[in-house]
Amino acid sequence: MNSTASDSAAHAEGRNNIAEALGSHAEGSDNSVSGSYGHVEGYKNTVTSEAAHAEGKYTSATATGAHAEGYYADASGAYSHVEGYGLESNHIIATHQGAHAEGGQTKATNTAAHSEGFLTVASG
Repeated sequence: MNSTASDSAAHAEGRNNIAEALGSHAEGSDNSVSGSYGHVEGYKNTVTSEAAHAEGKYTSATATGAHAEGYYADASGAYSHVEGYGLESNHIIATHQGAHAEGGQTKATNTAAHSEGFLTVASG
């Protein structure tokens, strides 16, 4: 039930959160952040890269500067951004540098691709 902050200027609050990188911040429940200056909030979210941010439920930001918010949303490209909702079997994703996916179960799967709406894919 305890939250843990284990590096300089790291901060963890809430239930079962882990902030284990320089300047990282975790709040909510069952979140983890291991990227320097990363921030995670909500429920069961993960940040693994520098200056990345994840918020919502079951989101992840796994590249430098990536930002994921919503439900089952994954930002895995550098400086990519996802927001909206996915399903456990069909996440909303932005997989390449500068990609942006927004809406329901959308995907942006190429550099600087931009996808919005419902079940849309931007791959070029």
